[in-house]
Amino acid sequence: MSYKIGICDDNYSHIIVLDHYLKRYFKASEYSLIKSNKPLFFLEEVKEGQLDCCFLDVDMGPISGIDLAMDIKAFGKDIVIIFVSAYQNYAFDAFGVRAFHYLLKPLKYKDFEKVMDLLIKELDHKKVTKKVTKKYHVNTKKESYYVATDDIEFFEKIGHKIRLKTESKEITYYGTFTELLKDLDTASFVQCHQGYIVNIDKIRRFSGHVLYLNGEKKIPVSRSKESIIRHALENKLFNED
Repeated sequence: MSYKIGICDDNYSHIIVLDHYLKRYFKASEYSLIKSNKPLFFLEEVKEGQLDCCFLDVDMGPISGIDLAMDIKAFGKDIVIIFVSAYQNYAFDAFGVRAFHYLLKPLKYKDFEKVMDLLIKELDHKKVTKKVTKKYHVNTKKESYYVATDDIEFFEKIGHKIRLKTESKEITYYGTFTELLKDLDTASFVQCHQGYIVNIDKIRRFSGHVLYLNGEKKIPVSRSKESIIRHALENKLFNED
């Protein structure tokens, strides 16, 4: 299986490092590469042929890697984005484009290799299988629902009831967060407030004591949960499992 990979970094010496690591990781026949230190030129090159993955620097002067990734995702939503930066504080911004991973400079081969192993598994899975959709079962007094967990944005506690919210619908049912947390995948959902449990993949930004989801939906974060949220976000971007 051959992979189409892109690299964009305004510092060409960093491109050379990634290029060298790719040659060390792959056989020549296993991948093709486009690379540039000019974001706008790189974007035009990407438009010419669908990529599997892009390595993007975050800080590239007037055009950030975050903005470039958004442009790339606009016409190639399945392109996997991996950010490379000297600054970890940019990591939370990566959720705005659902980055696959975030590598820190100076880049070491062992870290690159771990991410590549994860990336290849992800790309191969996408190419040869269909994603199994997990469902969350909800019972109300009148009906029974099965909701794709990937579609759930958050749960809100309202008295003795819970409101399940997706982009297109909401379901209110009797329940407790204690029982709900037993049923949810803790790698995908986290409690950010005594009244809210949020889907980590729906988080686009964390600023102050507020989580911003798609459509700039705002979810409060209590002070006691702030470190838990940061840990959950960092696990998504820096996990090495």
